[in-house]
Amino acid sequence: MDVQSVLRGLRFIRAKNNVTVETLAKSLRCDEKVYSQKESGLLPISTEEWIIIAQRLDFPLGLLLTDIPSNLVDDYFSLVQGFKALKQKERTTLIVTLQVLLSAQCAQTKCKPKVNKTSAVGNVIYLDSSNGTV
Repeated sequence: MDVQSVLRGLRFIRAKNNVTVETLAKSLRCDEKVYSQKESGLLPISTEEWIIIAQRLDFPLGLLLTDIPSNLVDDYFSLVQGFKALKQKERTTLIVTLQVLLSAQCAQTKCKPKVNKTSAVGNVIYLDSSNGTV
């Protein structure tokens, strides 16, 4: 993964979200030319700016900073849109079902699930292959 591939991903995700350069420039309190230079790699994007961009795009910062294939970006947006369309009870049922499925998978691979209950969307389950935990 290199900086240019991350920046290409940023442009793709911004366009997919129908967010303009002008909108992100305003969010970062800079003009469009400066933002365009940041997005093209001519100027650096600070950590604080990455956080603001991720929030404005409603996209996880960790995924934003990776070289994620465009088809996975499409899948992510489809999943989020579907999740947001669910009623709270349906969301809870889905989250519990996913936790059970991942726990069952972990039982087969001897890993332990880690659940972050502070997510804005609901519980987030992470898979960390480096130490065998989810």
